[in-house]
Amino acid sequence: MITIKELLAFFVICQVVCPPVLEKYEEYACEAGKQSFDIVYIPKDLNISKCEQSWQLGEKPIADCHRNQCIEPCVQVSSGEIHLTQCANVTLILFCNVHGGMVEEVRVHFTGKTSTWIQGQKNHHIGLLATVIFLLILGVVTLVLYMRKTTAS
Repeated sequence: MITIKELLAFFVICQVVCPPVLEKYEEYACEAGKQSFDIVYIPKDLNISKCEQSWQLGEKPIADCHRNQCIEPCVQVSSGEIHLTQCANVTLILFCNVHGGMVEEVRVHFTGKTSTWIQGQKNHHIGLLATVIFLLILGVVTLVLYMRKTTAS
């Protein structure tokens, strides 16, 4: 039986020795009609070339950079990069040795955004701008007609 004292000691040690998993979220463009999709991850604060790197599609491993293993939908894998045959939501998992001999785990979740979604976002902004311009013109015309009516009376 584990005592409360032992349990507390475990949690204190784990907080010191086991850093939390760092989760990041990125998007990449998936253009319609393309046969391959490339994801490149170059963080500013971490030299990932010295990290163990693997990629997952959901819970399924699809690539291991250091073993140079790659299975469908992966076509090619290298440090911080993966080339896919389909637009897929994938996760890059990094295990990096950091100061003090500790290992840090980083998970970068990549979400593929189709060009339809990207184009829809652009069209949304254009439609909003057109609405604002139309309302401004309508306001100016109304103001001019009101001014003519008051000066004619």
